Amino acid sequence: MALRALLGTHLMQRILILMLVSLPLVGCQSRAEKLEIADDESCRRLITERNDGRPEAYKECRANLMQYRNQGAVAASGSTVNTTVINRN
Repeated sequence: MALRALLGTHLMQRILILMLVSLPLVGCQSRAEKLEIADDESCRRLITERNDGRPEAYKECRANLMQYRNQGAVAASGSTVNTTVINRN
């Protein structure tokens, strides 16, 4: 009986540890989803405002936003990266 209780306690501890370790990952996914939604809205708005009917306009906008975000992350880390942004206005 004591062995069962001990195994049950270890199992509960493992589950608790897994939940605690997984918790930050849930926050990261939520942030990524928020960025995805914000980028989508921004690009749709910009394309509409500029009346840009090119099929590749949305894809270019999303790529530019991702590159800007990556440049900000690199700048915050203190590293340098050589990047080129193509603006076809």
